[in-house]
Amino acid sequence: MPKIKRRNSIRFKYTLVTVVLVTMIIFTSSVVGFMEFKSKFETQYIEQAYIISRLISSNIDPKNISCYLNEGRYTILDILKNSLNTMWTDMDINYIALSNADFTLSNYIYIKNGVKVPELTAEEDWLLQTDFDQGYYVVKNGASDLGVILPVVNQDGEIGAFVRTQINLDNMYIDIISFATKIITGSAIIAGFIMVLFLRYIRQYIVEPIITVSRAVNIFANSHYEIMPELKPLNTHDEVDYLIDSISKMTSDIEEYIKNIEENINEKEKMNAELRIAHHIQKSLLPKELPKTNEFDLYAFMNSAEKVGGDFYDFFYVTPTQLVFLVGDVSGKGVPAALFMITAKEGLKTKTMDGHTPSRALEIVNNSLIDNNADRMFVTSWLGKVNLENGELTYVSAGHPPAMIKRKGEGFKPLMDNQNKFLATFEDIKFSQSTIQLEEGDIVFLYTDGLTEAEKNDDLFGDKRLQEALNRNIKIYDDLEDFVKSIRYEIRIYEKESTSKDDLTMLAFRFNGKKPNRINHIM
Repeated sequence: MPKIKRRNSIRFKYTLVTVVLVTMIIFTSSVVGFMEFKSKFETQYIEQAYIISRLISSNIDPKNISCYLNEGRYTILDILKNSLNTMWTDMDINYIALSNADFTLSNYIYIKNGVKVPELTAEEDWLLQTDFDQGYYVVKNGASDLGVILPVVNQDGEIGAFVRTQINLDNMYIDIISFATKIITGSAIIAGFIMVLFLRYIRQYIVEPIITVSRAVNIFANSHYEIMPELKPLNTHDEVDYLIDSISKMTSDIEEYIKNIEENINEKEKMNAELRIAHHIQKSLLPKELPKTNEFDLYAFMNSAEKVGGDFYDFFYVTPTQLVFLVGDVSGKGVPAALFMITAKEGLKTKTMDGHTPSRALEIVNNSLIDNNADRMFVTSWLGKVNLENGELTYVSAGHPPAMIKRKGEGFKPLMDNQNKFLATFEDIKFSQSTIQLEEGDIVFLYTDGLTEAEKNDDLFGDKRLQEALNRNIKIYDDLEDFVKSIRYEIRIYEKESTSKDDLTMLAFRFNGKKPNRINHIM
């Protein structure tokens, strides 16, 4: 057996996951929000700079560029003074420059107080070759300066001058950071409040009840089924409440049985009584009725050995068109194996009905079983989910004997599967599932190793004899109940006077490929 690792508390795990998730959401939304605000603010600044450059260029006569350049900014400012005064105040404009077409002569129209401006000479060659089809060109000087260059076009469509409006972005970044800080702080407070409420809800209605049940069952098992703390129902009417009710009823029944044993029989009878309890638990969890439908035929059989083990089978609808059927085998014997079997069987049913795939359901149940496996038991299981509309069968095996499949017109053959490990042996292992297409009349036969390990004079029945028995009897018995019972009869004949050392479980499923005509659903 592998060394069992010390596991973190479930409280720590769900708290850590929630905190990390909320932190990631806040961080991601903050980064995305900052970039979005930055982009929109820059676009707004560019539009404002374009408006100013456009306003100036529209009042410039390309024929009088030299006049404007020689007289300086005042002539243009006098013309546009009333229009521009408000913009000077609202925008962080560093300067506005006017240049002739070849940039050999430039002058400032406006300079903000305290701003050190560059000397305007001829621009780089690439700027002179710029395509101004969009109407203007944006220049960025570092992270904090942004300029808009707008050409002044004469009547012939030629560029006669350029107007350049240079804006400082420092205040924009200050505004963005201030706004983002407020948003992040508010989001963090709201998210923290919601997270606290969520954690409290999860802790009160899910985590704490599970921990309470786990501790109670552990105390019950370690006290040899004599001490069981009281489990109060939560009245939530969900799986947790159902689990508490089931555990309470189960332990109450066991306590009553053990009390009668201790009062009336000796130690050997007590042991036999415990086995009867385990047998009762084992039988009580099996489906009570077989489904009646023309979509498929199904029959299951289980025979408990003298020393009760943990064999189980189940079948149930997860949707009106999807049926799950499974078999399993717990390694231990008696009451511990029966209790372990309950956890495995009900866990697989719950997770598949929650919508998980067969492989994912086994992965979740595997970790759950490891958490409560003081006796170091393990479980083998084969689980399949069939789509009754098209015959698609998805299945996964956890160290279980391979299923046998019979195609129409052929004999039984092993159904190959991925070699997955047992349940409750290794933590966080992955299970691989497979998918096949069932056709009308195809039969899938599941069984536990009690079938192939039936022995006579130290000679096991084996896989070969099983395959031969299946092919021989399916030719005689078309009804699955008669077919399964005929296999059981062959095993009994083979063992003769020998006593079965292990449980024997079989489940046969035949896909009919017909439209539903259901009388009863097993849920």
